[in-house]
Amino acid sequence: MPVYVHVSAGKRSFIVFGEAQRRIAECDEDCQFWAWPGTYRVRLTQTEHEPERSVRLRIRYGGNYLLKLGDSDARGAGLALGIVGSTIAAVGSIMWLAGSAFHECSYEDSAGSANHCETPSIVYYGLGTFVAGAGIGAVGFVIFGNNGSGFHYFSEPPPLAMSARVGLVPLSRGGLGLGATLSF
Repeated sequence: MPVYVHVSAGKRSFIVFGEAQRRIAECDEDCQFWAWPGTYRVRLTQTEHEPERSVRLRIRYGGNYLLKLGDSDARGAGLALGIVGSTIAAVGSIMWLAGSAFHECSYEDSAGSANHCETPSIVYYGLGTFVAGAGIGAVGFVIFGNNGSGFHYFSEPPPLAMSARVGLVPLSRGGLGLGATLSF
């Protein structure tokens, strides 16, 4: 079932495209239209300070959608931190597991009175490296995810006012007729 949406892109003009590059709406700064829930591509026009770009508009339900432009430098840095952190965590886990597999134990003689195992220091270094890498990776991917550009849902739409229009319309065989339009 189609929903009523209000889409705002600040001071930028934009075009909303549906499937097969079909234009759904062409808007200056903001506009309202009916659309089926789904994902649409929005092409933002070029301004003095920003180039033309495409972003995604995902409509789930009727309401107001506001454009949020992310910082591409912070997004790139977040992705780099996420990848480096994941790599560090992988190296740390290898160190941790390798150290755990080759730990040293010394046993007492045949009486069996004592068993003493020492954990190698590489296990602790590996565990610390794993935790540090996991933390760096998590922070990096959060920075990456929070700096994306796109439209974000922020509230329900205002109720639509009911309107009625009556006017003259041309008839197919000539002449004029009376026509009416009711919208709600």
